[in-house]
Amino acid sequence: MGNGPGNGGLHMTEAVYWIWLQQALGIGSQKIDRVIEMEGQAKALYEMEKEQLKQTGFLTSEDIRKLKTTSLDPAKRLLERAKKLGCCVVTPDHSDYPDYFLHIHCKPCVLYVLGELSVSCPLSITVVGTRRCTQYGKKAAQMFSQGLAAAGCQVVSGLARGIDQEAHEGALSVHGRTVGFLACGMNVSYPDGSGPLKRRILNEGGALATEFPFDAPPKAHHFPLRNRLMSGISDGTVVVQAPKRSGALITAQNALDQGRDVFAVPGEIFDWTMAGCNWLIDQGCGVAVSCYGILESYFHRLPEDQIAEMIKRVENVKSPGEPRAVPHIQPKYSEPQETANPPKEEELQTISESAQKVYAVLGEKPLDCDAIMDHSGLGIAAVVAALTELELNSRIAAEPGRRYRRKK
Repeated sequence: MGNGPGNGGLHMTEAVYWIWLQQALGIGSQKIDRVIEMEGQAKALYEMEKEQLKQTGFLTSEDIRKLKTTSLDPAKRLLERAKKLGCCVVTPDHSDYPDYFLHIHCKPCVLYVLGELSVSCPLSITVVGTRRCTQYGKKAAQMFSQGLAAAGCQVVSGLARGIDQEAHEGALSVHGRTVGFLACGMNVSYPDGSGPLKRRILNEGGALATEFPFDAPPKAHHFPLRNRLMSGISDGTVVVQAPKRSGALITAQNALDQGRDVFAVPGEIFDWTMAGCNWLIDQGCGVAVSCYGILESYFHRLPEDQIAEMIKRVENVKSPGEPRAVPHIQPKYSEPQETANPPKEEELQTISESAQKVYAVLGEKPLDCDAIMDHSGLGIAAVVAALTELELNSRIAAEPGRRYRRKK
C-alpha cells in the first residue's frame, strides 16, 4: 500500500486536514465522529469561521480555540514524512479505510499504515492476552492463531511481548494474514527487538497500523486508545490469558461496547494469570476451547462452500507431532459409551486429575459438555478447563456443536 494509488495527490491534499483535526482535538475524541458524519468533513471545518464553528452545535469554546490556533504546518510535515517512509495515511475518505471503523465510537481519523489494511477476509479475529504468559498461554495463542489464519481469517493483535507476539507468530507459521496495531509512532522501535517480526508481517502480506504520529513514544495512555482499534477492526476478540487487571480485558470491554463477540480461554481457578479469562466466562462470554468452536459462531453468515473450505484448511494445520482431527457433522450424541481403548497409566500421569476424569469418559463418539458433566461428576468450569488442557495436548478433537471425542 505504501506506494499505491491511495497515496495520490488528491487524497494526500485532503489527508492534511484530517491530520490537522487529529492534532487539534486529540486522538480518540468523540467530536471526530461528528466531523466524519459531516458532508464537508475536515477541510470544511478548517475553512469555517468562529461563528460557523459555534453553529455546528457540538464544539465547545475550547474546541474552537484549539481548531483556530492549530497550524496546518505540522500536519504538512507529517504528511511529507509519511511519503518519504512509504507509509500510507488512511483517513475516513480513503478507499482503504476499514468499514468496521465506521460503526464504532471514537473513530480514528488518521491511520499511518504499512502494508494493506483493508483486505477481503471471511473473518477478522483479534487475539490478545498478558505479556507475562505461561507455556499454557503461549501454546493456546499459537493454536488459535494458527487455526484461524489457516482458515483464511485475519488475525489481529498488538505486537506486545507475550500473547500478542505468539498470536502474530502463530498466524505467520501458516503463512496467514496478521495485522499489528502499535501504541507509538510507526518509526519507533517498540517493543525492543520487534523489527524482524514486523518485517515478516509485511512480507507475508499483513499490515502495521497506528494512530500515533511519527516519533510518538509508547505512553501508558496510548494502549487503551490502541485497544479500541484492535477490537473495532474485528468480528470477535479471543482473550487467551489475562489476570483480573489486564489491558486485554480493556480490549474485551471495547469489543462488547462495539457489539463484537468476546471469547475467553478457560483456565484453572487458582491460576491468577487466568483470572480475567475465567471472569469473562462467568460474565457470559464465549468459551474458547477450539478454533472450530470460534469459527462455528460465524457459520450462519457464510456460504456453505466457504465453510467447507475453511474446515478443510483447519484440518491441514499440524499440531505438535500430530495432525488435527477432521471435524464431521454428526447428530448430537450424549449417551454413555464404553471406552474402546482405556488410557494407559503413563499417559494419565502428564495431565491434571480433572483432565483424567474427562478423558476417561470420552470415546470415539462425541459428547457435549452436559454429557461430560453427567458422566465425570465435574462442574462446568472444571470440564471446560480440562477440555482445553486435553486439546492443547492433542488428546481430543473438537466436533461441531461443541462436542468432543478422543483422537485415535
